[in-house]
Amino acid sequence: MTEHPSTHAILARSAISTAFAIARPITNDFESLWAKALVSYKEQTGRSLYQDQVAQFPDDPSVDNIVSILETQSKGLEAFREKGRNIRNVLKPVVNLVTLFNDTGAEAAAAASVPGGKAIFVAFGALLAAAKGVTEVYDALEEISEKLQDALDRIKWHLDTNSKLSSRMKEIYTQMLVEVLHVFVFLIKYPKSLAKRTQNIIWRRSKDFGNSLLGEKEVQEALQRLDKLTNRESLMKIAEIHNKVYDIGTKVDNIETKIVVMQMDEQSKKWLSPPDVYQHHYTIYKEQHKGTGAWLFKPNSKFSQWKQGKSSFLWIYGKPGSGKSVLCV
Repeated sequence: MTEHPSTHAILARSAISTAFAIARPITNDFESLWAKALVSYKEQTGRSLYQDQVAQFPDDPSVDNIVSILETQSKGLEAFREKGRNIRNVLKPVVNLVTLFNDTGAEAAAAASVPGGKAIFVAFGALLAAAKGVTEVYDALEEISEKLQDALDRIKWHLDTNSKLSSRMKEIYTQMLVEVLHVFVFLIKYPKSLAKRTQNIIWRRSKDFGNSLLGEKEVQEALQRLDKLTNRESLMKIAEIHNKVYDIGTKVDNIETKIVVMQMDEQSKKWLSPPDVYQHHYTIYKEQHKGTGAWLFKPNSKFSQWKQGKSSFLWIYGKPGSGKSVLCV
């Protein structure tokens, strides 16, 4: 009997093949990752998810746009608002996510008629409509949104900083994206699966609705894996920071050594350089007493006659400091 790969395996294989190419903050990388995951999901299930409802959402959404559209589809948001709950706290992370996974440029998704990130809005809207203002559903969605947004923010921060990701960090971020996609695929199909399991409107309005959403094994396992990956990412980041600090320290030590060598070379060159003869003579000239040796240069003196003679050698001797150098100037 042939074994068919699980949904998680298909998503992982599709996401990893694309996400390993992520090395700079280009939205198309996210688009391709998201599109391939959704294409894989459709190939497995044979279903196009909420295609007619997805068309109502704009390509460049804002929180206000999404809230307005969902209000026209159901009264679920009004029920939450009556209880003083701000649904924007739930939708804001989701809108930010769809901005990243904007499917307007994902050719693969368009070719397969598979909705992109906007399908997430439909899933959230269906859950809110079914809940009819149940606080526990809001809390469950808010908790899921925060967990997923934290993971996406960590990835987006690294990509926005143009930092070069190591192969291990790429692998961790790829797996984090896979878990995010896994949870969203579950949210998209959850309202239909819930409707099949029960038709009891009282149960659907109870707090068990929210508890069942968080208690789903598929969601729990994905969020647990996401937490583990987040911890791995933190430890890996600390290790990489340590390595970078060590490399910087080594480079600083090398620079310091080079500076010391350069200073020693400069001092050696200065010490070995020839003396300034002009400065030496000028120093002696300044120390000469006025009038010293003037008799040697008087016209018609014996010294002048001697200089003009055939033999003009002169032997000068005396004790140190007697003025021999002055006569030679």
